[in-house]
Amino acid sequence: MLTEACLCGTFTPLQLKTRVHIVLHAAEVRKSSNTGRIARLLLSNSTIHLHGHVDHREPTILSLSDAHEPVVLFPDGSEVLAAIPRPVELIVLDATWSQALKMGRRIEGLKQIKRKRLPALSPLFILRKAGSGRLSTMESIIQALSILEGEDVGRELMQHWSPFAKALLAERGKIPGRSDYSERDLTGD
Repeated sequence: MLTEACLCGTFTPLQLKTRVHIVLHAAEVRKSSNTGRIARLLLSNSTIHLHGHVDHREPTILSLSDAHEPVVLFPDGSEVLAAIPRPVELIVLDATWSQALKMGRRIEGLKQIKRKRLPALSPLFILRKAGSGRLSTMESIIQALSILEGEDVGRELMQHWSPFAKALLAERGKIPGRSDYSERDLTGD
């Protein structure tokens, strides 16, 4: 994103019960389409773990707390994510679909953690790929936290995320560079 369009300095990190682990594939690090880094700026209780870097051959290992319920957010999860009574450690793989499938097999300990998928998509998500059912990492995290922490948290995150996503889409020429967007303009519905 162009420096003059960047909104990162306007973000106020939220304090949540849920701990978010973003496992970022090395191929995604420098892509402007990567939104996991934005999640890190918005969530004080989050970490980014780099996976697959050529100079970093050790296996990716996540330090998880016994006090939290670990959940891997993954589109092929056998169960739909729902509210969980105890605090959650949400693990999100930030990669292309094929990279994420490989990461799910290669990262130590992930096979033993339940994979959960998101329910049907909300019309409020901006960067989803039309017709694919796939969301950006940030939007997946927002939807998951809306379920785990409540809709107020989801709304607050969307207030921070929406201007950033709009600026990114305007910079890419996907939408006009204006500030009065309707949800229809953003979702393509």
